[in-house]
Amino acid sequence: MKLNFLSFLILLLIGCDEIGANKYHHMPGGNKIRFNEGDVLVYSSDSKTEEYEIFKVVNGEYSDSRSGTCGKPRFDIYDYQVVYLKPVDSVQKWYNLITEKQDDCQRYPKLNESRLIQSISGSFNEETGDRIRWLDEFEDAILNSTNNYKTLTIQNKTFKDVFEYKFNNGKRLDKIYYTRSSGFVGYQLKDGSLFVLTN
Repeated sequence: MKLNFLSFLILLLIGCDEIGANKYHHMPGGNKIRFNEGDVLVYSSDSKTEEYEIFKVVNGEYSDSRSGTCGKPRFDIYDYQVVYLKPVDSVQKWYNLITEKQDDCQRYPKLNESRLIQSISGSFNEETGDRIRWLDEFEDAILNSTNNYKTLTIQNKTFKDVFEYKFNNGKRLDKIYYTRSSGFVGYQLKDGSLFVLTN
């Protein structure tokens, strides 16, 4: 009888510890970009080529309080990845970069204004999937995809699981096309020019 009670007590304590512990939500490897810092991404249209350097890749964690109170343990902890691109011919040397640790007191990882194209790839909410924010080089932000495609052909190149984003008030960019593993695989300018990732 004592053994049964002791076993029950141990199981109860283990259960309580599990309930109170932080819960980690790891990003699958396939959701992380396949390129590295310093890689140059080449985009081509019918008449022009543009190049962007992967300036910085930040792999971080976002802590969301399970109590509903800002900053109070226990936490759901989510992986995220932020990829910063800059035009190869950019002369700007200093940028505001997101930190690797964020929490619910900051609501979501805040993308500071900079002349970079940025994305968050990682789930803060398992029901809504990835939360992605882009800034174009004129700092126009878009938050939600307008279309999703199982496959999409851009300039004779076919990509799988593509998210389309539209810049409603963009000064240069009209649409971008994004995949988790390759980042931004194509874009369309306001003048209709369509560029596709060639590497």
